[in-house]
Order: sequence, then structure tokens, then C-alpha cells
Amino acid sequence: RSELEIVSMASVFSHAKRGIKAKQLDADGNEIEVETRDDEQKEAYLQEIVDLLLAAGYFRARIKGLSSFDKVVGGMVWCITASQAEVDVDLLFQENSSIGQKIPLTEKIVGALTAMKAPVRIEPHQIQGLDFQHILPVIKWLVTKALETREERAQLIRQEALFQFGSNYSTPDMDEFNANKHKSVSAITEALLAYKPKRQFKAPSSRSVDEETRVQLTLLEYGRRYGLSRKLKSEGKEKSSVAQTLEGDAVETDVAAEEERRISVLMSDMSSTQASGISTDAVSSMFGSQSQAISALAKGYEEHAAEITASGEGRAGGAAGHKRQMERLEKDKAATEKQLASVEQQLTAAQQSYDQVAAELAKAQEMAQALAQEEERLDELESDPANKGHIAVLSKLVATHDALKLQQKQFKATANTELADYQARIERLKSDGVEVLDDARTEEVKRQHAEHQAKLEKLKIKVSRKKRKAAAWERRLDDIPGRAELSMYQKRFIELSEQGNAKLREVRQSIMLYNVLQDKSRFMTKELSLLESIHENFPKAMSTPAATKLYLDQLGEILENLKINEEKLKERQERERKQRDKFSETHLELIEQERLYYKGVKENEAELAKNEKLMRKLRKRQQKAASSSSSSA
Repeated sequence: RSELEIVSMASVFSHAKRGIKAKQLDADGNEIEVETRDDEQKEAYLQEIVDLLLAAGYFRARIKGLSSFDKVVGGMVWCITASQAEVDVDLLFQENSSIGQKIPLTEKIVGALTAMKAPVRIEPHQIQGLDFQHILPVIKWLVTKALETREERAQLIRQEALFQFGSNYSTPDMDEFNANKHKSVSAITEALLAYKPKRQFKAPSSRSVDEETRVQLTLLEYGRRYGLSRKLKSEGKEKSSVAQTLEGDAVETDVAAEEERRISVLMSDMSSTQASGISTDAVSSMFGSQSQAISALAKGYEEHAAEITASGEGRAGGAAGHKRQMERLEKDKAATEKQLASVEQQLTAAQQSYDQVAAELAKAQEMAQALAQEEERLDELESDPANKGHIAVLSKLVATHDALKLQQKQFKATANTELADYQARIERLKSDGVEVLDDARTEEVKRQHAEHQAKLEKLKIKVSRKKRKAAAWERRLDDIPGRAELSMYQKRFIELSEQGNAKLREVRQSIMLYNVLQDKSRFMTKELSLLESIHENFPKAMSTPAATKLYLDQLGEILENLKINEEKLKERQERERKQRDKFSETHLELIEQERLYYKGVKENEAELAKNEKLMRKLRKRQQKAASSSSSSA
């Protein structure tokens, strides 16, 4: 019988249904139905969350030893940190935390999500209770945010790397471009200079002409001779329309001749720019920075020559004026030659400086080439797997050296600032007439300072011990669950107890059903075997009177045994009924006790709330009394 019960229990547990409706009682003793979450759906949500965290780069989610809370909350904290959001929250996550540490951590996570303006809202109790259905949308948004932040950061780092590389190094294409750049520039410059318009004549500036004539004069100065003017063209068109049938091509010939005469008149007043011995373009190309001054002098010289020419044409017999003009021009020429000599000296110095810079550039290029070769050699050494350990050690040492250099530099700057501050304070004290201490007084001050320093160190040691003790007590207090935690534990235990009771009730019902069916099967088997025996032995028993009598006696004994078994079963049934009634009474008593318990708990909570309210009023009155006594004192 015991083996059959064990087999039946195993079969029942193997076919246990999910989503059992557990019973729970409220404060008044009424029964509440609570349906638990489907474990398969919960596992599916958890697996999807773990896959998302792994795709984002949080590989601790694949550790099987971690709990579901540590995986989910650790992933959320990691995503918030990876998104580089500016939240005024300290998210310190520790694995295998206590309830007292989990509650503030989940509240901080919810605050950080609110500060990040997350589109999906979640409550702390949903994270604590591992409500994966509501956690999954938050994880999706955090993973998307972390991936976007990672991509933006990668783009910034790539741009910075390209900028640093372009500032310090160059590719072969860039080297070839820079090497051929001056050739291209020189070729373009020569082409521009070759086709640049050159001024061949100069018209007198004192002449007042209209706009069309001034344009024609400017074109003639640069050797450009274009067609007829607009005025002559209009006149020629009018004449040609009137006398087209009379004169033919004679009108066009007269217009062209008129244009030639007009151009010759304009050219007669111009002076050739080739006569001047100074070319501003040549001077500009030779002397660079002094070209503007030289061109200004050359322009002044040309203006003076034009004034002389105009005065010679306008006034006859101005020999004295002409002589003065020539003397002034000679002086200007001498000053220009002197300035030209100084410019040539500057050009020579600049050429020497250029040669020196070119030599330094060649040395720098040789050094850069040597450094590039050395860098290639170091890259080869670095790519060798045998040198990875040494390279890691060297990288750490270089980083430590750079950090020490930076600290040394900062310390020197701080020390210099403090030294200057102290010197300024000393000078200020001296100017205020403060007495300078002698050696004995200085030694006394140093001794007192040492004593106070020793006392300070002792006090610091005592304070540190007190702090350690306080931290230890704080950890102990954190380990003690509060009222909210106890309430959560109580609810969870009640839920688990109800689930266990429901499962036990179902198992017991299954076992009882199995036992009843087993007994029924046994009785039916016995009845069947008895009927088969009666059917087989009936012809033999009816053959003789003695056999018939023996057969009837055996049937009587069987009937007596059946009556005895019936009586036993009835007694057993009565016993089971009494036991059931007893259990029902006990159950009703327990329900009544539970109702009284919930009622007492509710009254206790109400009294505790009243006590807290009274305590707050008492503390306020004590504070008021203390403040009034202090003010009166």
C-alpha cells in the first residue's frame, strides 16, 4: 500500500498543473482567490531581458550563479551608467544584497529613469517583485539608449583620432600631394601672370570725360581696341536705314573712319608706361613686404612726370618749374634707391633665414623618417605574441610615469602658489609691525605644535574607531528588517503557504482517489474470480447430492465472509466520517483564530499610528518648551 501511495504521489507531481489558484484570507476572515503568475511566461520574459543585456554588452547576465534580481538590476544600473545621463543619483549596485539595500537601490533606479525622461514608467515594487512583464519595456528603452550613446561616443573618438593623426602624421597620398603642391602653385601662378592684363599706356588724370569715354580710355590703356561706341552705332544705324538704297557701304566706311579718328585723339594724350623705370609688379615679386611702399613711390613718380608733361604743354617757358620738378624727382629717386638697397639687405637676410629653416626642415624630416622606422619596429615587436606581457607592463609603467609627472607638475604649481602666498603674508605681517620670533620661541611653538599634532592624531584614531563601530552597527541595523520588509516577508510567506496548502490538498485528493479506485479494483477482481469459480464448479456440484451439499456450504461461507467485510468497511467509513467532522471543526476554529489575529493586528497598527502621532506631538511640545526656556535664559 505504501509503495502504491508513493507511485501515485510521483505521478501526481509529474502532472501538476501551473497557475493554481491559492486561497488567502483578509483581515475579516473572508477568502480571497489569488492567481499566481505563469512560470513559463516569466521565464520567457527573463530570457528575453537577458538576451537584450547580452546584445548591449552586459555579459554578467550569462553567469548562472547570479540571481534574477542581480542580473536585471545590474543590467539596468549598467545601462544607466553607459548612457552617460546626468542624473543626481548615486547608483551603487552590489550583488547578493539584503532587502534593506535592495529597496533604496530600486527607488534610486526609478528616480534615475524619471530624470532621464524614460517613456515607460515603472514602480520600485515591480522591480523588487521581479515583474518581468513591466521590466522588459524599460530594459528595451535603456538598451537602445546605451547603444545610441555608445555610437555617438565612438563617432567622437573617431573624429578626435583622425584629427590627432592629421595633426601629427600624414599618409603617403598626403606626402605626395604636399611634395607636388609647390609645383602646381608655381604653374598656376605663371599661367595667371602670363595672361594677366598689362598696362601699356596711361591717360592724364586731370581730364574730365564722360563715363563711356572713360571706359574706352581704360580699355586703350591695356591695349584693348573694341568696336564702335553705342552713340556712333546708333547714328550709323539711323543713316543706314535712311540711305541704304542710295549710298550702300559708304556710310559704314565713314563711321569706321570716325571711330579711328576718335581713338587716335584719345591715344594722343596718353603716355607710355614702359618709359618709367620702375615696375610695381616686378618690385612686388622681388621684395615682398616693402612692395607697397615702392609701388607708392613709383606711382608718385609717374604722377609728377604727368604733371610736368601737362605743365610743359600748357605753359611755355616754364624752365624754372621744370628744373625744380626734376630736382625733386632726383631726390625721390635717390631715396627710392636707398630704400631699395635696404630692401635688398632684408631680402638677403630673409634668404639666409629661409636656408636655415630649410636645413632644419630637412633635419626634422630625417628625424621623422627615423621615428617612423622606429615606430614600425616597435609595431612589429608589439605584434609579436611573446612580447605582449612586457608591452602590458611597459604600458602600465608609462601611464604611471605620466601620472607622476602630472602630479609633480600640479604639486610644483601648488607649492609655488602657496610659497608666493606665504611670502606675501610674511611681507604683510612685517609691514604691519609684527614681531619676528626668536629661535627659543620658535622651538617652543614647534614643540607645542608637535604636542597638538600628536593629540590630533590620537583623536583621529579614536574618531576612526568610533566610525568603524558606527558603520558596524549600521550594517547590523540594516540586516534587521523594518516594518515594510516584515510586511513584505509576511505577505510572501502567506502566499507561499497558501500555494503549498493548495498543492498538498490536490495531492491528498489524488492519493485518496487512487486508493479508492485501487480498493474498488481489488474488490471487483475478487468478485470476478468468485463468479468465474461458481460458474466453473456449478456443473460438477449438481452431478451428485454430496457435491451439491458441499458446494452450498462453500457458498454460505463465502457469503458470511462478504458480510464480515461489509461490516468492516462500514466501520471504517464511520471512522473516516468522524475524523472528517473533527477536522472540519478544527478548521473552523483555526479560521476564527485567524480572523481574530487579523483583527488584533489591525487594531495594533491603529494603536501604533496613534502612539506615533502622540509621540510627535510630545516631541513638538518638548522642543517648544526647550526653545522658550533658552530664549528666556
